[in-house]
Amino acid sequence: MQKGIILGGGLTLLAALVMTGCEINDDVNPVPGSTTTVTVTPSLGKILNAKVVLKNAKTGKELGSGGTGNTGIATFTAQKTSDPVVVEVMGQAGAKYFDESKGEEVDFDAGKQIRAALPMLEDKIGVSTLTEVAYQAAEKKAGPSSALSAEIISGANEAIRKALAPELENITTPPHLVGSVADLATIANNAAGKYALKLAALAKIVPNTDATPALTFLNQLAADLEDGKLDGVTTKDISLGYNDSNFVSKITANLESLITDNANLTGLDLTKFHPVFGDIVITIGGSGSGSGSGSGGSVPTGNFNLTIETTVSGLGSLPIPTVTIQNIPKPDTQDVFCNDSSVKGALPSGAITITGCSFSGNVGTISVQLNQGISLSYTVKYTYTPV
Repeated sequence: MQKGIILGGGLTLLAALVMTGCEINDDVNPVPGSTTTVTVTPSLGKILNAKVVLKNAKTGKELGSGGTGNTGIATFTAQKTSDPVVVEVMGQAGAKYFDESKGEEVDFDAGKQIRAALPMLEDKIGVSTLTEVAYQAAEKKAGPSSALSAEIISGANEAIRKALAPELENITTPPHLVGSVADLATIANNAAGKYALKLAALAKIVPNTDATPALTFLNQLAADLEDGKLDGVTTKDISLGYNDSNFVSKITANLESLITDNANLTGLDLTKFHPVFGDIVITIGGSGSGSGSGSGGSVPTGNFNLTIETTVSGLGSLPIPTVTIQNIPKPDTQDVFCNDSSVKGALPSGAITITGCSFSGNVGTISVQLNQGISLSYTVKYTYTPV
């Protein structure tokens, strides 16, 4: 059930607030302990000398920034937040990316960008064609970008994963970077390698006579998905290069070509790489792939709404928001509620001690001692309401 996301998340909320020394939007007035190191790995192939900005998805406030330099990876210090986040990778003068279709570096000019949205801040983030179209899908679902929520972002990322990269567990994981033709032969049969293979196979759908095939495919794919369907149909004057009858065969042919000289990929099951045509269904509060080490996996589905209320002893007037999560299952017993290993595994090591736990009917309570430069007691109440 992945209760570590839900129950453990409630327990760590206050710890995050206290350690950052701010209110729920902990993007302001940073104090020691309120920052973290973030590593962003963007790929169209490898992108050099691009600007990378991390933002709060709700407020738009910049949390940190860096550049990909000559490594293709941006590592920088960012302000922590409990809100969802957006990463923007922006072209500028001197920026280039390695295009797998052309087999050479091409310009990544000012005005060009790829983005990724995540339901919560992660220390390692991948950004790609897939995350860009997922961001656009989430933005369309939410309306104004300030309305982006963790649930909408998770739903959009999962919908795009299912449609375009069912072989992956998560589209915001960092891909293996390809900065040369030789790099294609070093791809391993792992999550990062499979991600790189899919991105290369997608880029190669556009002929290498195009100036920027990977970016062209991204724009064409975004146009295809504007109507909420992956079907190779668009009202725009764009030659997509694929349709519902040949997309799978094009992907397969490109993958076979890519792995011909790569002994690491012998026996790879290419049927798992097949895109799935049809509606892009963004499920809010439903099942979905997690995003890296911080998410813990999928958000469960069920017939209850969960309200999480936090009561603190000795914290003065610091407001602790009530959180509601929709459509989840209710634990059957106190043992299930209190002793699930995924809950305990979600807690920061040494920072939080559970001092008491009970569950009866539709209400569970967990008492906690926070030990992080300050000793503080608080109680988190979980109330399950039938839908």
